[in-house]
Amino acid sequence: MSSRAALAAIACCIAVLLTSACARTECNFNSQCGPRRYCFASACRQDCVADVDCTGGRTCSLVGRCEMPTDGAVPMQDLGPRVDLGPIDLGPTPVDMNLPPVDLGPVDLGPSPPDFGPVDLGMTPIDLGGPRSAYLVDCTTDAECASGRCVADVSAGARVCSKTCTDDTQCADWHFCVQGALGTAGYCAWDDTGRSCTESSSTICAYACLSPGGSDPGHCTHLCRNASDCAGGYSCVYAVGGDTSSPKVCAWTNRNCATSELDCPTSLGVCGGGPGTWCTGQCASVADCPRILGTPHTCSDPAGLGFNVCVPAATSGELPVGNPCIRDDECRSGICAVPEAGSPAICLERCTPTAGCPTGFGCNAAILSRTGLAANVCVPAGLGRSGTACTLGRQCRSGACSGSSRRCIDSCQNGFCPPGTLCTPEGLTVEGVMLSSCR
Repeated sequence: MSSRAALAAIACCIAVLLTSACARTECNFNSQCGPRRYCFASACRQDCVADVDCTGGRTCSLVGRCEMPTDGAVPMQDLGPRVDLGPIDLGPTPVDMNLPPVDLGPVDLGPSPPDFGPVDLGMTPIDLGGPRSAYLVDCTTDAECASGRCVADVSAGARVCSKTCTDDTQCADWHFCVQGALGTAGYCAWDDTGRSCTESSSTICAYACLSPGGSDPGHCTHLCRNASDCAGGYSCVYAVGGDTSSPKVCAWTNRNCATSELDCPTSLGVCGGGPGTWCTGQCASVADCPRILGTPHTCSDPAGLGFNVCVPAATSGELPVGNPCIRDDECRSGICAVPEAGSPAICLERCTPTAGCPTGFGCNAAILSRTGLAANVCVPAGLGRSGTACTLGRQCRSGACSGSSRRCIDSCQNGFCPPGTLCTPEGLTVEGVMLSSCR
């Protein structure tokens, strides 16, 4: 599975936002410091006047700062210390886990490859037409593709040729391998995890719709081995809580449930007790639970459910990805930051380049000011494919717009890029992953 955005390089100034007013400051913005000067830690600074003033291969930027010549990164902000919300109080209200079973419905792997029948080598010449297109080439019909399958390229409203696969790593980062069962033959298709659906509209999903049934809203999902196969903020849980014979699928669990388990339409819920309530799902190990910044989840049974579920730390916030926020401790992910210059602070999820983010977000590399370390996080994303003109990262399906070419750049950790672009190493390693992008 995939859906990661390409790198936005890590060279931007990180501005820290606090809830209390700052003491005396010399500046808040670069524009207050004059030519060839920049604002850092509320003071105007200047590293250089020309490139010769910089060392280590760095160059002098327009604001007088020595930087490596890479694309602009997503500016991240540390918005204050975490607040200990205390132990989880489930209160006297009993937890009613008797949700209707999740009906994933039949898996429709689409039409079979065209059958051209036996080739007659007799006297009449056979017109086999032109060569058929390879993986990721735009198409309108199955017959145009070497694989015999033309699939929706959801972000661009187009269609591209697919390919056969038995694992997500055999597909582009923004695709996953649609299979009836893990390890069996399938085909590559757009990773639509998180796309809104209902039981009656489940055919819009590449694999299946995870829904409580009827017209109640759910989201598209797919099979998984653990959370590393799922989008940021999603757990890999059993589709039916308490039933280990049901398939493990990606479910959105990194959010709270204020009143009841009905607030968790695609997962289980430990709800109604105020702060410390959460949406969750049955896990086999902690590897099935989403990664966060801060104290990790556990896979345990604190509510006496009879099976283990993903349990966030007592200090975890309540807000899900995309919600406006002020402090890190307000967010279930532990990250409250500005995803792009000029945007308000929102909760952002951690992600991996190949597993990516839910629909509407892209996985992008940036420096977290809270730790000073680079991490991959989900940022708002648009529709632009690699090579599409852009001025902002949120115009691109990856969430990344190259600062040099002003073109969208997709991630290519699995080595696949759209026609006209090449998988290019970025020369950076983030969380143990050597990043590459389609340029």
